[in-house]
Amino acid sequence: MVSSTLESFTEKNLLIFHYNCSLGPKGVKQDYTTKLNKKVRKMGLRMALSQKLKEQNLILVDSFNLPNFKTSTLDSILFKNFGIAGKFGATAVLVDDAYHDQESNDQLVLQGVNANVKVASQNLFKIKVMNELMANVYDLLKYEKLVLSLAALQTLEKRLSSK
Repeated sequence: MVSSTLESFTEKNLLIFHYNCSLGPKGVKQDYTTKLNKKVRKMGLRMALSQKLKEQNLILVDSFNLPNFKTSTLDSILFKNFGIAGKFGATAVLVDDAYHDQESNDQLVLQGVNANVKVASQNLFKIKVMNELMANVYDLLKYEKLVLSLAALQTLEKRLSSK
C-alpha cells in the first residue's frame, strides 16, 4: 500500500503539483506606482503650461464669478467666448484659486473653487474644474484647453518659481 502511494507521486506528478501551487503571490495587492521627485514634478508642470501657451490653448480670465449656479449659464459663457464645451466645443480644465480672492469677496468657496462654478460644471462632461493645488500634468495634457484665473496664475507662478 505504501509503494502504490509513492508510485503515484512520480517526478512528473510532483512538478505538476508544485506548478499548480506556486503561481505567484496570493492575497497581496501589488503596487505599481513610481515616485517622482518634487523638482521633476514641478518641471513637468512648467513644461505642460509652456506647451499650452505655445499651442495658444491657454486662456486667462479675471475671475470665475457666475451670477448663478445654472449649468446652461456656464455652458453658454464658455461656448460663446472660448468655444469650450457644448456639443461641438473643445474639452477644458478650469483652474481657480478662490482662497486667494476670498478676503475681498463674500462668495461661497467649495474645494478652493467658486461654488457656483463648481456646481454648474458638474453636468458638463467636457470640463474639469479644480483648485490650483490640484493642477497636474496629466489633466493639463488630457484636456485641449486650459483656462486659468489670474489668482490661480499668480499662485502657480509663486509655487513653480525655481528657488
